[in-house]
Amino acid sequence: MKPLSYLASPEGLVFCSELRSLWALDPSRLRISPSAVMQYLAFGYVPDPDSIFEAVRKLPPGHLLLWSAQKGTELRRYWTSPHPECPPMDETELVETLRAKLDVRRRFTSRSGGSAWRVPVGWPGFVNGCCVMSRHASGRVRTFFDWLRRRRIR
Repeated sequence: MKPLSYLASPEGLVFCSELRSLWALDPSRLRISPSAVMQYLAFGYVPDPDSIFEAVRKLPPGHLLLWSAQKGTELRRYWTSPHPECPPMDETELVETLRAKLDVRRRFTSRSGGSAWRVPVGWPGFVNGCCVMSRHASGRVRTFFDWLRRRRIR
């Protein structure tokens, strides 16, 4: 689902689902936002309500946008995602819950009689794979990347 992007000014409101539409309309108004570039490099996307351009904003999910020449823009939330109620837990309960979830997530395939495990390690599975491996490994964990590095050195 594409976000609705908009550019508000005293002259009017322009909105689109793809930023290239704004670029085709008037590229002189669009300046790259250095902070948005940093967000993109850190997260792989620019979080709401920012966009890669300084004056352009994204409409967050569950919001509507009101605009007038006198007041400018106003965002209003019309819907909130329901959150399941989680009872408060102390540190011991949290650790046990995490361990139980990691045990359930253990989906390894054994090679050569169970002495080595193939673990899919790639972002975002890298963190998940490392957490599960650290829970169940009895020694040093060797990943596919270790194998690639050894192959390149030789």
